[in-house]
Parts: sequence; structure tokens; C-alpha cells
Amino acid sequence: MFKSLNRRMHSHSSTLNSTPWDASLLHPTLSTILFNPSKLSIPAKDHPMFTAVNMAVRDYMSGTAFDPSCNYEHIQHVFSLAHRIYTAELASFSSSSWVRKIGPMVMYPAAMMHDVGEPKYLRCRRSDADRLDALGAVGQGRCFVYGGANGERKRLSVNVALQMQRTRFRRTVELMKTGWGKAEAGRRFERMTRFRGEWNEETDVEDVVGVEG
Repeated sequence: MFKSLNRRMHSHSSTLNSTPWDASLLHPTLSTILFNPSKLSIPAKDHPMFTAVNMAVRDYMSGTAFDPSCNYEHIQHVFSLAHRIYTAELASFSSSSWVRKIGPMVMYPAAMMHDVGEPKYLRCRRSDADRLDALGAVGQGRCFVYGGANGERKRLSVNVALQMQRTRFRRTVELMKTGWGKAEAGRRFERMTRFRGEWNEETDVEDVVGVEG
């Protein structure tokens, strides 16, 4: 019976993998993978500086001041999103647009260092890329993780992470600035909404409760 169940689970998981990247198969330790400057149109002469910044940010964000909701893996997510936004904006705007005035050695280090010096971190201007990592499946997961790490949230219901969809994350969608960012925020919020529906179904205990203690 268990062999049959394992086969069905493996078959189901295979159908979910639309890309080679499968987070469920990654090593459970915190990722330490560096960014590849050759994939980012970084001039070869700037590779050593880029990598030095990357290593410094990785070591800093892997420190004990940061919980799993905001660490080097969060930097990886935001960096990837910034790359997608930057690429989309370059393709969409004229040669005189502001986006063409920002070179890769300005944009990418800024994305890497956006949380440096912020142990929950100091207030700063947030970018579309940073906001997007607070939405979707990743954003919902980060919200759960932060709830477990935060002293005040530990005393509250786990449902607070879902209630924040109405109080916080909906506003996040409205704050997006770039075209690609707005579209991606809409897609990610839809995923969160679908998850909330499934959460409500699985946590419904109305048939057995009703007496105040």
C-alpha cells in the first residue's frame, strides 16, 4: 500500500514541476549560492567588485539578526525580481527613459543591498521587487515564518497571516509602480486569494465550537 502511495505522490509531484527549479528538492540549509555576473550584462572588469559585494551581503544577511522571512534567500528572490523588472522596463521604454540611465552596476548592487543595515529592520523606501516578494506563495510563506519568529505574533492566532491579506497585502498591490510589477503583483495576489479559500475550508471548525470558555 505504501509503495503504491509513494508512486502516486511521486507522479503527482512530477506534474507540478513546470520548470527545472524545484524548491522541494533543494538542500534544507540556507542557500549560499552567489549571483552570476555573466548572466546580468555586468562588464567583465566589474566582476570582481560585483562578487565581493555579493559575498559581503550574503555573509551579512546570513547572520543571527535576520529570521528566515528576511535573509539571504529573500535577497535572492528580490534580486531575481529586480532583474525581471529591469529587463522588462528596458524593453518597454525609449532610449531617453530613466531606466536606460541606470547601468547594471548601479541597479544590481542596489538590489543586493536593499536590506543591509535594516535589522527589522530600519524603514526605507521599498521597491517593486521587494514588495513582490511579500506577495504570492512566497509572501504568504514568509508571513507565516515571521509570525513564528516575532514575539508579539507568537501569542496571536496563526490566522493573522491570512487576515493580513485584507489589511496589508491588498495595499501592496496598489503601491506597485512599474508595468511588469503591477501585472506580477496581480497574479501573486490571486494565488494568495486562492490559498485563503483553501485555508478557510481546511480550518473551518464551526460544526464543533460555539461555547465561550
